[in-house]
Amino acid sequence: ENMTLKAFGTQVLYRCSSLKYLDLRPLLNLENIGSTSVSSGGTCPFTDCSVLEEAWLPAKVSLLPFGTFQNCFSLKAVHTEGVIKQVGINAFYGCALLESFPEDGVTVTNLQSGAFSGCSSLKKIVLSSKIKTLSRSAFKGCTGLEEVVIEEGADNLNLASLFVDCTGLRKVTLPKLMTNIPKNMFEGCTSLTEINIPENLVSIGTMAFAYTNLGRVEIPTSLETLGTGAFVGCPNLELVIPADSSFVVGPKGEIYDASMTLLMLPADLSGEYTISEGIGVGSYAFAGCSKLTKINLPDSMTEIPAYMFAGIACAPEIVGKNLTGIGDYAFYKAKFTSFTIPAWVETIGSRAFSYSLLEKISIPANVTSIGGYAFGYCDNLYRGSC
Repeated sequence: ENMTLKAFGTQVLYRCSSLKYLDLRPLLNLENIGSTSVSSGGTCPFTDCSVLEEAWLPAKVSLLPFGTFQNCFSLKAVHTEGVIKQVGINAFYGCALLESFPEDGVTVTNLQSGAFSGCSSLKKIVLSSKIKTLSRSAFKGCTGLEEVVIEEGADNLNLASLFVDCTGLRKVTLPKLMTNIPKNMFEGCTSLTEINIPENLVSIGTMAFAYTNLGRVEIPTSLETLGTGAFVGCPNLELVIPADSSFVVGPKGEIYDASMTLLMLPADLSGEYTISEGIGVGSYAFAGCSKLTKINLPDSMTEIPAYMFAGIACAPEIVGKNLTGIGDYAFYKAKFTSFTIPAWVETIGSRAFSYSLLEKISIPANVTSIGGYAFGYCDNLYRGSC
């Protein structure tokens, strides 16, 4: 036993690549294992201890600072004598074998960004109402996570991007009184096929359920805001809109908000589609559409606006009497592999086709300017012609 040691410096056991077990219980008065802050960088007391399998912490340690066990790829369990109240940024980042934390009876009140990111062996997460601070992406990339339970009272926390790319997530329980599903909360949860939307929900944030495999989703009458690309890339989606909703369902199944801005089209809509004069078009409205052959834009439109065709999965003919330009991010992350830029195009905006799946592109002779990164990060692009 050691009664005098109360604090560690930063990176005290950093990259000890042969350390397999860590028992700090004899350090009875140890309180600080690198920092007294959950967010200050560079502390990383046990980072990159790649073969560390098990650790025991003394009773007075209540805070795990930045990167405490980051990239401890072999870590399976952390045992605590006392109460861990705060888990810092990236504290368990990349701990692929960690199956649970905290242990039963231990209450965490502060979870920082990336705290458990990449912990692919976590199976179930219960967000308790006792949590007071929760930062974005805390569980990003937990690919083995299968179930999430959010208790009543925990929904007022920062849940943005919380479960991004949790590809194994299948079951989600949301609080009945929840009013807001924040942006990117379940983006990329490809195993998620169903969700019960709380009946008092007011808003669904940008990309909240993007790239999931949700099927039938019933939208409550209370919903006022449907964020940009909230359901983008959901090939099996069937949105059920009540008759007294503020949202409007068009004749072809398209959905408009109360101001008649086009929010989304059915992914299986085929053939020719016309946007009438006076109709606004939201970002990602055409995302996932794979069967359209021609799109007629209103005469008042002179440039394809930002993100209008982001995520589109086909390359339709685009017609507009006064069109001269393709705006910034207009075809961002488009899923087509080839595209012939129309002869009417004179300008191409910044990042207009960035991150698309383009393999080949044909640019007409009358294009006078091309913005920065217009075709940036098109990793499959091998041929371009002008």
